[in-house]
Amino acid sequence: MRKTLVGISSLLVLTACSQSADVAWKEACNTVMADPDVQRDILDAAVTVESYCTCTSTQVAALPEADRDTAIETLQMMAELMVEHNGSAEAAFRQLREAGRADDATPEAIAAYDNMDELGEQLEEFLDNMRASGGTCPV
Repeated sequence: MRKTLVGISSLLVLTACSQSADVAWKEACNTVMADPDVQRDILDAAVTVESYCTCTSTQVAALPEADRDTAIETLQMMAELMVEHNGSAEAAFRQLREAGRADDATPEAIAAYDNMDELGEQLEEFLDNMRASGGTCPV
């Protein structure tokens, strides 16, 4: 598991260097939001996944650089784990939690696990703002 997370972290660093933050966010967002359980909240807010990911990308880009990079890296790690688990956010989070709590956890795994709650709160806030704006992006 540790090797998997180290490999994913290395891939994410290389990916982030080769593409803009906007593109990196949108790709990871679309992967994570493809899970039916995750997608349900977005659709209940009368928002499409595409518009949600585009809007959240704009909001993430406005964050301070360190916060933006942390959000992108955490979402990308979640997306990569979801790919490994046939699109299941629950299974990906379970692996992320186990890796972050392991005795031999890498700093990247610990950081990703620690940042999941904050990222989840940010994503909920972004969705609430869109819901309050009638399904449109408030920024």
